[in-house]
Amino acid sequence: MRRAFWDLIKSDLEADPQRFDHILKLIEEIGTRLCALCPRQAQEIRGVFDVDFLEQMFTHKAFDAQEFGKICYYIMEKMELYCSVGHLEELGPWCAHQREVLQKPIVYAEWIPQFFEGVHGHLDTIEDQIRSFLSQTKQQS
Repeated sequence: MRRAFWDLIKSDLEADPQRFDHILKLIEEIGTRLCALCPRQAQEIRGVFDVDFLEQMFTHKAFDAQEFGKICYYIMEKMELYCSVGHLEELGPWCAHQREVLQKPIVYAEWIPQFFEGVHGHLDTIEDQIRSFLSQTKQQS
């Protein structure tokens, strides 16, 4: 079922006209998840994840690769900041590869689904590790 979802994202981006509903929901969800990881930075995070602005950009065919790239860099930066040292061994190289890819011409319909699938997988791990840590801390007190 997960594969079908990521294939749907790809087909949305390949469609003519392109459809952005699912990608906008994904971006909004990632922003919400990052806010939950660090509520003190919620205002900053919401400022970066301006879904209304992105929707206008997509709707009016004013896609700005640099603006979109900034969001992707921001996501990676926050994940690296919030993850455990142990998970950084996996996340760091993944982020480095994504940054390299963003420096080259890319086909967004192919890259975006795999990027966001990776982001969600890494956020799942980070959230699980935080829950586990909090559970262990609670048991020790």
